[in-house]
Amino acid sequence: MAAKEYQQHFVSSSADSTRMFKANWMEALSKVHFSVPLIIYLPIMAWCLWRAQGSFLSQTGLFLGGLFIWSFTEYTLHRFVFHWVPPGNLGKRLHFIWHGVHHDYPNDKLRLVMPPSVSVPLAIIFYTGFRVLIGEPAVYPFFAGFLLGYLCYDMMHFAMHHLRWNHPFWLRIKQHHMLHHYQQHDRGYGVSNPFWDYVFNTTFNLTQKSSKTLHFEQFVNQLRMNNRLLERVRKYTAPNEVRAMGMYPYFRVIESEQDTEVIIDGRPVLMFGSNSYLGLTNHPKIKEAAIEATTRYGTGCAGSRFLNGTLRIHIELEEILADYLKQEAVLLYSTGFQSNLGGIAPLAGRHDTILIDERVHASIIDATRLSFAKVLKFKHNDMEDLEKQIMRPEADSLKYIIVDGIFSMEGDIANLPEIVRVAEKHNGVVVVDDAHAIGVIGEMGIGTGSHFGLQDKVDIQTGTFSKSLASLGGFVAASYDVIDYLKHTSRALIF
Repeated sequence: MAAKEYQQHFVSSSADSTRMFKANWMEALSKVHFSVPLIIYLPIMAWCLWRAQGSFLSQTGLFLGGLFIWSFTEYTLHRFVFHWVPPGNLGKRLHFIWHGVHHDYPNDKLRLVMPPSVSVPLAIIFYTGFRVLIGEPAVYPFFAGFLLGYLCYDMMHFAMHHLRWNHPFWLRIKQHHMLHHYQQHDRGYGVSNPFWDYVFNTTFNLTQKSSKTLHFEQFVNQLRMNNRLLERVRKYTAPNEVRAMGMYPYFRVIESEQDTEVIIDGRPVLMFGSNSYLGLTNHPKIKEAAIEATTRYGTGCAGSRFLNGTLRIHIELEEILADYLKQEAVLLYSTGFQSNLGGIAPLAGRHDTILIDERVHASIIDATRLSFAKVLKFKHNDMEDLEKQIMRPEADSLKYIIVDGIFSMEGDIANLPEIVRVAEKHNGVVVVDDAHAIGVIGEMGIGTGSHFGLQDKVDIQTGTFSKSLASLGGFVAASYDVIDYLKHTSRALIF
């Protein structure tokens, strides 16, 4: 039961965990710095040893006995108390507060050792029980050993999650606990040592290769390599900060077809964020055509278009789309993002210059990074700054001016007439990403160039099928020569 419950939870890389209590004082009691148990229990240990009586040998035996009993207590608490999920929603809530929060947020430094609000009552209960069972003065060295075991447990647990481990002995112990956290929650209950897991057969089998476990040597190497990466990603806490406020807006699961009204969490809600500008995503004829194409051609191309992946419908669509856009030729890509990567990077050479509006889409920015060209930004829709920037390169440098037709975040339209004027003056190439313009502006919705009566002045037009055109994929539209060049040089298409 407990393992299944855990597997339904996500595991966060955040250095902080979600808030558990509305009341500030309760929230404060649930968190503790790792040094607090040392401050509380080391003096108590010293007091117990001071009160101890008898021979050194008997005191040592009782001390080691307490240490041994702690190891069994640690295993028992972890397995049968911390991992027990009571029935009902209240039970799940209590379990999350008691231990589940640590499995969901294992890197929160303030929730890696037991808070005094829990450990002090438990210590009193154990001390009282041991005093009844073994009496005085034997209880003092025994309880001192028991507390040492507890402190080792707390400190080792903290170290496993926040200190680097390089010695194989410590790595083996850490491996045991990390497998418990990230792969099999119903095994590996020993934290400071795996002894009782071996006794009760709840350890992991590292001698067999499986998808659930790793060989020790592999795990050691993985930990060494991943420490720096984990440190980096754990610093990225923004998503979990928003989650903790109950305002996380991303990756919401839609349980219905995409329309003006959709189902989220079982409730109908109005959809204001859709890119289906023409509402064609659910059009019956488009659904029928998709089913017919799948029936005829299957679900994939089984290879690169460069070799064996070009289907008849690719050619038909490219020809129809070129005619629709009033361009000589079109080349299809798997996504709109890929159409910019594949349509820009191969064309811009080492001695060329790319000028981009500072608000262009991320795919254009990434495309410029893939090219060998020099990249200059001009202020958003500022034609004076564009003219200033285009004067910077050498006169014989081939210059590409790349803009969004409709800027996705601002919603404004590129000043294409002025861009064309500047391009003609400086012998530049005009590239327009019409992802948000297709189906929205221009004659028959063919985009920004047509909107301004300048379709023939747009040298390269890119776009996507995932918005107005109700599908997936992207395209580059240009002259025959440009498209033929891309067919043989565009890695985003070939590979």
